[in-house]
Amino acid sequence: PDLLVVCNHKGVQRALPWLARLGLKIPMVLTLHEHYERHLRKYRGVRNLVNRWICTYDFTAAVREHLSPAPCSIIHPLYPRPEVPAATPEERQAARQQLGLPTTGIVLGYVGQVDGRKDPAGVVTFAEALGDVHLLFAGREEAGTAAALDQRLAASPLRDRTVRLGPQADLRPAFTALDLYVMTSRNEGFFPIALIEAMERGVPVLAPTVGGIGTQLRDGDGGFLIKKPDDRRSVPAPLLEAAAARLGPLMTYAPGWEAQRAKAHAYGTALTRDYDAAAKFREAVAEWL
Repeated sequence: PDLLVVCNHKGVQRALPWLARLGLKIPMVLTLHEHYERHLRKYRGVRNLVNRWICTYDFTAAVREHLSPAPCSIIHPLYPRPEVPAATPEERQAARQQLGLPTTGIVLGYVGQVDGRKDPAGVVTFAEALGDVHLLFAGREEAGTAAALDQRLAASPLRDRTVRLGPQADLRPAFTALDLYVMTSRNEGFFPIALIEAMERGVPVLAPTVGGIGTQLRDGDGGFLIKKPDDRRSVPAPLLEAAAARLGPLMTYAPGWEAQRAKAHAYGTALTRDYDAAAKFREAVAEWL
């Protein structure tokens, strides 16, 4: 090949140093998704064979520290999406009725893959701190995480106020029903697509500053951030409780929260509208092709 584009392929990464010893060195760009040292060290075996790094957000300093001085291209994994109108109050009520949720009051929750890395227990802790709310989970649940969530909810005052839908062919009603999308992941890559799906429907989001989330989400502008510097531990309960204390008064003031909905929709739709990842990729590999 004229060029290898590698994305965490262990077999290729093991083979390339041996090929280089045999005199075969193929130009290579390698994609990196997270800035944590634990993630970057996986590529040390090929770091001197990489001609260009493609980072999904700007963590060039970490690449320089842990890998090599090869050029870095910052290419967000964002792709054009059909523009989605913000959900109307009538659509929110209809979605709640469809899903067995109350048509009044605050509904918050998480929509997407439910596994240990997503740490759904943190969503429960935040909801408990917020108080008089209903909680929604939608998406495929990994077995071990589902069992832990069963146990967590069994001891929660929200156990009878929680709806768990499991896998859904169409997740739009679940997003539409929410007043707030809550993510408490231990770690993430650039910017989870679920955050975009929530915001483009006019649902404000709460998320930790893991991966590239903190580089994109503007705190208080349709989204709210929990500062979390590591990629291993759960979001500490005091941080979740502080977020609940901050958001509780905002969510109960209807005009202010409607303004946050409008900001979320504007940001969620604008994020992908004018971003041309393909053009940036062509530019990154132009010297070889």
